[in-house]
Amino acid sequence: MVTPRPRDKDQNLKLRLVSMRRYAAACGREATEYEDRALAADLVRRTAWRYSLEDAQRRKVDRVLV
Repeated sequence: MVTPRPRDKDQNLKLRLVSMRRYAAACGREATEYEDRALAADLVRRTAWRYSLEDAQRRKVDRVLV
């Protein structure tokens, strides 16, 4: 599971996602990406977050990159 989050306001999420993809590939892992554009407190619009929780409950996830 890959969920890009900025570490600071100047960080580019697209560049962070590229490096996370490379890391997963280097480890021989298949990455499923979950990316929301909504605010953290907006649980209604954070559909990718909900899907990631459902996949974790179904044990489809064995590692998480944030």
